[in-house]
Amino acid sequence: MKAPTVRRRHIRHVTEQMSTWIHPAYLGDQSYSCDWLKTADERPQGWPEVPLAVLGSATWGEGELAIAQEWLAAGPWDSDEFLEARLDNHDDEVGRTVAALRLRSTLASIRRALTRKADNPSRGSRIAIDARSLQSTAYGTRGIGRFAASVVLAARAIAGDDRVTLIVDRGLDPLPEAIAGTCEQVSRIRNAGEFALLLQPSPMTHSPRPLIPFLASNCDSWALVFDFIPLHYPSVYANNPAARAEYAARLEALRLYRHFSAISHVVADEVSRVLPLSDSEAEEVSVAWPDAIQNGGTGGVIESQRHGPIVVMTGDEPRKNTFGGLAGVAAATSEQASRDVVVLGMAGQGVRVHHWSIAAAMRPGEAVTAERITDEEMTELLSSARCVVVPSFDEGLSLPVIEAVRAGAPVVASDIPAHVELIGRGDFLADPTSPADMCRAIRTVLHRPEVCRSQRLMLESHSHGSLEQHVSDLVNSLPEHS
Repeated sequence: MKAPTVRRRHIRHVTEQMSTWIHPAYLGDQSYSCDWLKTADERPQGWPEVPLAVLGSATWGEGELAIAQEWLAAGPWDSDEFLEARLDNHDDEVGRTVAALRLRSTLASIRRALTRKADNPSRGSRIAIDARSLQSTAYGTRGIGRFAASVVLAARAIAGDDRVTLIVDRGLDPLPEAIAGTCEQVSRIRNAGEFALLLQPSPMTHSPRPLIPFLASNCDSWALVFDFIPLHYPSVYANNPAARAEYAARLEALRLYRHFSAISHVVADEVSRVLPLSDSEAEEVSVAWPDAIQNGGTGGVIESQRHGPIVVMTGDEPRKNTFGGLAGVAAATSEQASRDVVVLGMAGQGVRVHHWSIAAAMRPGEAVTAERITDEEMTELLSSARCVVVPSFDEGLSLPVIEAVRAGAPVVASDIPAHVELIGRGDFLADPTSPADMCRAIRTVLHRPEVCRSQRLMLESHSHGSLEQHVSDLVNSLPEHS
């Protein structure tokens, strides 16, 4: 059978499989599923109806605040029988919704009451950093976690450990010593007046409740924004009232910060729209990368003939589109006697990757899952790759694209704004929902690996500042008494 015929049949097969292995929201079905939000018939018996008006992401007005307070006053729905029902395989969505709406009501009230004056800064001297996102052994050393770690390390370097207080959650793993140093660690703040600056390196990760004393004070504040992906896919990330209310409360808290940075221009533009910001405020939103990322090596060898594996860079989240990447690779190489594919970013998930590869009509063993590797080992792997496939449905910033391009590998990436910002437009971009288009892009790059030259030039022209320098400037801009 001729190769084009085999490829067409392969594409037809994997295209049919997409709806089996991928959430429909990523394939274009943006319908919102939230069972107990719609009608009484769809809610568990006795559960309260949550007004849709208080679950939106837009800034609350007086009307929404009044509706929320009226709904909260009707609670707390805590009879013995109902408490048992709330906790029975429902993750206490009712209790979480109550807590989130109480928090958002507090934040909305603060925003209305707060009047800040530039000539009346906080009289404190300490610097607070929300370090809860870093309470993981690996987070601060890999991927996007390096941004958060860089904020802490930069503040410690410029201000000294004795002047920095880290906000932590005692219920999580301890902060790694390399990040925490000898800084004071607290789970709550008793006197916000002691502080001149709050640094928030991951504002949408944890509840803003411990930060209320700062946000209600005249303390200066800054937040680094990664993305607003849950707003793009609410049926994935906010498919019940509790999740929607919790995310909206974090947005409400974000609106109380004075200064913002973003990890990409795509995100910076979205910060301005979502919060929203005035034109003058939007101009002040900076794009900043850690020095280790912006000064990363660009010494990968560009070769016209590459003999390593095809590397699929993904992650343990459906948004990363691992199956879509494997489907495109499988179809693009359908005429080959065997395949050499390495999946990077799914350490410990080899069984899942195996099943996905079989569903993509690969032979057993053709797709290998890389276990945890060092940065040096990753660079070596990428440097030898025939091409690197990054099939994600959405990103704030794509570190896999940056790492692959700097290793000298030709990249096939999903056609999303974050990827276009880094490597521009070209036939190396593909629709992540279409195995046929992914197949086309992979075959193009396999036959024309020199596209990595234009990708590298585009990446090198990216405009961004130093995250460490930005933190240093924030600290140095504090009044002298601080």
